[in-house]
Amino acid sequence: MVVNDLQTLKETKFPELSWKVDDKKGSAELMEDVIEGKLDYTIADSVAISLFQRVHPELAVALDITDEQPVTWFSPLDGDNTLSAALLDFFNEMNEDGTLARIEEKYLGHGDDFDYVDTRTFLRAVDAVLPQLKAPV
Repeated sequence: MVVNDLQTLKETKFPELSWKVDDKKGSAELMEDVIEGKLDYTIADSVAISLFQRVHPELAVALDITDEQPVTWFSPLDGDNTLSAALLDFFNEMNEDGTLARIEEKYLGHGDDFDYVDTRTFLRAVDAVLPQLKAPV
């Protein structure tokens, strides 16, 4: 999230919460710090969290701070609408033939079906099987 957006959220929706922005670490490193107990919490986007939970199922979402946000595409305002028209045609076609929905499901749909027990079972299997497959030194 953009720092200005976080400040606006704090002022309008969550005046009782306080946080510090760390611009030296990315979402994954901050979530790792939460898991290791170095941080009590962090703010991260839902896609990053759902991906991270695949390896660290103990990471839980405590609070959604924003509503779902639409994706917006911008193009230059230069008097030539060729690019904007092409983008509009492209996305209309992608919506109509279902391509956009398939891409969204393929790359983002995994977060909707997170299952803690299945993930823990998978990680235990990884820990048990992978060492047996390690090449001898």
